[in-house]
Amino acid sequence: MGRVEIHNNARNKRETEAKCQCVRQRVLNASKAEFEIHYCSVTAVDWSPTGNSFVTGCSFGAVMSLTRAAEVVSCRRVLRDPICLARVSPDARYAAVTAVNSAVVLLLTWPALDISSTMNSDCMIKTITWHPWRSALLGVGAVTSELQARVVVWNAPTNEVQERKLAPKPFSLDAMLFSDRTGELVASLWNSENALFYPKICSQLVVLSNPETVVDQWGEGPSWPDRVRTMVFNPDGTKLATATSDEDLIIWNFLPEDKVKKNPKRKRFSALPVYQDQATHGFSIR
Repeated sequence: MGRVEIHNNARNKRETEAKCQCVRQRVLNASKAEFEIHYCSVTAVDWSPTGNSFVTGCSFGAVMSLTRAAEVVSCRRVLRDPICLARVSPDARYAAVTAVNSAVVLLLTWPALDISSTMNSDCMIKTITWHPWRSALLGVGAVTSELQARVVVWNAPTNEVQERKLAPKPFSLDAMLFSDRTGELVASLWNSENALFYPKICSQLVVLSNPETVVDQWGEGPSWPDRVRTMVFNPDGTKLATATSDEDLIIWNFLPEDKVKKNPKRKRFSALPVYQDQATHGFSIR
């Protein structure tokens, strides 16, 4: 049975836990027809920006919203396949989810998890990431059946979509994220065709200021590392850490370091979604 736990790192202890509610939904359906019940496993987790709630996805295709105390707010089965990614928007209004080997991204209201809109694609979804300060702007990374990398920028409130091909065939997209400092999009690409002969020099990082403009690019050289599967920025946004499939950890200088250390303030969003999250789940720590 799928289970999620809340751990207090300061005290080094587990505080509470919750079980996935999709099993209960299966049992109710089992009374009408006989079939074997398979217990799920939790396959995706993400915190809301206020820290008062979080989302989970399971191998049964169900999505749950829970409070900080692991109390279930809502649970809905929205896809048939296992959920591989679930992300709550920075303004705490939406949750974006997609499944394994899926061409569909669902936008759910937060925390009720009602389906707000759907993006159907002819590509396999590889990753999704929210813009850090533009309200409900979702970046979607995908790969076509011909192994051509694409980036889609989806404006959730207006349902407007911009799409761009990132590289000539056959480049696959492995990871993607927005910079908190600049709002630029960083994507990790991998040339699957040349990798058969030159596995160490077939990956690159691409930086885009918008879906149509590439402002920087690193890679595809004799000293370039292996395929980059994971990326994360440091707290001040000046360094980019990348982890490769060859287990190399590399720190890149993304921006010049601040001469004077500052205590950056998080950008504030509309008061309404923050109030909704606060009223539903307790005091906001924003």
